[in-house]
Amino acid sequence: MKRRPVFVSTLILAALSGCVSVEPDWITSFPASPGYYIGIGSSNTGDRGRDMELARSKALAGIASEISTQIRSEQRLTTRETSEGGSYVEAEVVISETVGENLRDVETVDSYYSKELGYWILLRLNKAAWERIQREETAGLVARVTDLLEEEYGRPGSTEAGRISALGKAWTIVVDSPYAELLSGELFGTEGSLLDLIETELQRRVEGLSILFEPAEIVGEIGRPIPLTMTVVGSDSTPAGKFSVDLSAAGIGVFQRLTTDAGGVYDGALDASPLALGKSVLTARLDLERHGIEIDRIPRAVNPPTRELPVDLRQISAGLTLGVPEEMTIPNIRGAVVALLSDLVPFKIAEPTADDRFTVDVELSLRKAPASRYTEGLVFVFIEAVFSVRSDGRTLFSYRSEEHKGGGLSLSQAQDKAFDALLRGLREDEELSSRFAGILSYE
Repeated sequence: MKRRPVFVSTLILAALSGCVSVEPDWITSFPASPGYYIGIGSSNTGDRGRDMELARSKALAGIASEISTQIRSEQRLTTRETSEGGSYVEAEVVISETVGENLRDVETVDSYYSKELGYWILLRLNKAAWERIQREETAGLVARVTDLLEEEYGRPGSTEAGRISALGKAWTIVVDSPYAELLSGELFGTEGSLLDLIETELQRRVEGLSILFEPAEIVGEIGRPIPLTMTVVGSDSTPAGKFSVDLSAAGIGVFQRLTTDAGGVYDGALDASPLALGKSVLTARLDLERHGIEIDRIPRAVNPPTRELPVDLRQISAGLTLGVPEEMTIPNIRGAVVALLSDLVPFKIAEPTADDRFTVDVELSLRKAPASRYTEGLVFVFIEAVFSVRSDGRTLFSYRSEEHKGGGLSLSQAQDKAFDALLRGLREDEELSSRFAGILSYE
């Protein structure tokens, strides 16, 4: 039997190991290859299998970084200067994913392993192959955007809201791709940069919208529903569609969102609960974020429509009728009752008129305590009140208070003390306060 030379076995083992024993030059000197993108990766964790995986991932990332740098350079040559550094980090991730999806075009040129340096790998991607991949990618993006917009614009019943949403989606598709500035095609009968064409149409659509209120100025009463009609209209015959409009006020911010129907109309009520009494000016602003439009990311000025809405918020007036027994001699009873009700009811208390929506009836009663030998020289009385609230000829509620006692050396002194006790008791009466607080719900 013939024996194979030892050095042949050694060469076979070296070949099977997938590396050479001599450290290659490309580890310390990056190789130049005009026709290829080059990626070098290394890892030295002590786990050779893991090192091979990590090194290859780093080499692929290196190729992606080189491609991204070239794309960034190409995009800087265009007339637009819109991207910031962070966007290219995202673009590099997308490119890395694309490279990873086309591993058949990535070649392993060389690899090296040693216990001291770990695992190293040299990969390359033919630039012609990448250009083919890039053409396929860009053509797919252009077709995707074109189909999206043509479908919406050609759809029967297409609305301004639907078209703006489609433009927002198309813009996001383009700007989130690594080729944003390089994509071109024909949109809306014009050829050019896809990003420019989308932004121009978006600007035209958005700035052609208007917000209208009916009535143009609002006078309402606090605590009551205030009818409000708002319409969003476009500059042409395209139906408006469903929009969201935010209402805000100085010192409050956004406090209500109005959503229109398919015809662009909101027919509902103004939520005036956060507003203070008196005059204020609200600002209505169309919300584009609902349609996927991030205004801060778009370099072209896209100004959503706004509209000011003057509001005069007044307190509801209620007429007061007061019944007082003839023998009750307390001074300024009406003033004291008005002051009490002003704290308890959500109305402005005034003299009753035929136009009052609410009437508050207060009936006071006085009862003198019988004399006894234990109270000789003193006078004691009891006072109670019955409250009723009426609206449109019907009684909303009635409430009878507890009797409150007062005593003194004279009848007038006893009445004063009993009346003061009644007022204190009514201010602390939680049931009465609750009944008055919910009075608007009775309607």
